[in-house]
Amino acid sequence: MVGVGGTPCDGRRYGPLGNCRRLAVGVAAAAGLVAGAATSPAAEKPPRDVTYSDILRDPDNFDLNLTFARAEIRRGEFQSASTVLHRLILLRPGSLSARVLYAVVLYRLDSFNEARRQLDLLLAQPKLPKQLRKELEIYRGEIERRLRRTNAQLMVSSGLAVDTNPSRLPDSNSFGGLNLSTSERRKADVALVNYMRVSVEHDLNMPQRQTLFGSVSTYHMEYKDTPRSSHLILTGEAGARLNFGPWRVTPKLTGRWMSLSHEQFMRSLEARLTVGRDIDRQTRLSGYVAAGPRLFDDLAESPDQRQRTGAEYRGGLRLRRNLDHTMAVTLEAEFIRDSAAADYYSLSGYRLSARHRWRFRNGMFLLSRFVWRLDQYDGRNPADGVGGARRDSSFNVGTLFGLPLLTIDRSLPSFFNRTALTLNVDYWTTDSNIGRYTNDNWRIVIGLTKRFDL
Repeated sequence: MVGVGGTPCDGRRYGPLGNCRRLAVGVAAAAGLVAGAATSPAAEKPPRDVTYSDILRDPDNFDLNLTFARAEIRRGEFQSASTVLHRLILLRPGSLSARVLYAVVLYRLDSFNEARRQLDLLLAQPKLPKQLRKELEIYRGEIERRLRRTNAQLMVSSGLAVDTNPSRLPDSNSFGGLNLSTSERRKADVALVNYMRVSVEHDLNMPQRQTLFGSVSTYHMEYKDTPRSSHLILTGEAGARLNFGPWRVTPKLTGRWMSLSHEQFMRSLEARLTVGRDIDRQTRLSGYVAAGPRLFDDLAESPDQRQRTGAEYRGGLRLRRNLDHTMAVTLEAEFIRDSAAADYYSLSGYRLSARHRWRFRNGMFLLSRFVWRLDQYDGRNPADGVGGARRDSSFNVGTLFGLPLLTIDRSLPSFFNRTALTLNVDYWTTDSNIGRYTNDNWRIVIGLTKRFDL
């Protein structure tokens, strides 16, 4: 993921067990680390904001300028902070705080060669604090990775999930067309969750960072006592990120294969085009359209699943706003049209979502989401008995907390970099005019995620 509005920062997801966090140490965390190593707590938290007018009145005041640079970093004004910090280094070349902040800001501005030079000067100092050296070496490695034209990564996640109602149907005898025995309905269960993703990105070495990308991933959830709810999803995608000034165009092709109840269930192929524009330094607006076929297979206990086969069309708008360097909000509205072989599987859907990302000092993060969806089916399923066409209203609220292992114990070997413990709590509820589709479910997942450079 790339931050909008001139604050680029490479990011990746922690997979289904832990959503996205910034890969590198955040600017604020680095500033706090340096403050702890080289300044007093009072210097880290000034009693008042420093303005540019204060700087003009006392331009040679080192501490005042350093405080102003930190304030500019908190506001996301990295170019301004870079100018101030460069001048401070000229005034006082031996300042650890100014040089570390300058290297971090250059990294955030994609000035990787100069950032690497500043880091090399810092790492050459024999009396550099041990913990600070470890943080700077992480940045140095990230810069080397970003300077390579082709990068490949492997992410592995494993965890344990507890569901209060994995079948999702409290008072019915079917789940997604599967007929379930009484003992399998409305019963809590535990599951093993495993996720693996290999991704590749290639820089075309053109202006404004044009890249090609691709990935292959697997997601497997295996329940202990309700095996008919177990599923495996294989996904492959390929696309490009093309930047034209404030505009970004992202064409992408995604293929997916899914098994349900240990039987082949669905195959799909989707073409998607996203066009986004930076409104200002902190805001990006994007729109997208997507379409593709979906092929379903009959299941042993549900012989009519082929009637779901057809095409899916989607389109939506997304607004992302960085509230500050630690928080961002994303709002999205989407229209969905599923055209199936049978009208009782064809539907028009509407989805609204809000997502909030909060990054704490030391790499911890909290992700929250709220999703509402309304599905109106075209026809009545004869299996539903009397009544009209099915109409479902569903809601999902979830939160995920991530804790890097190096935050727990910074003395751990560097192997544990990019390794995080995650706790995910989700609640789903669906209200339907057809009683057997009304359901709810709580899920708690505790997992561990590790990412490797290949």
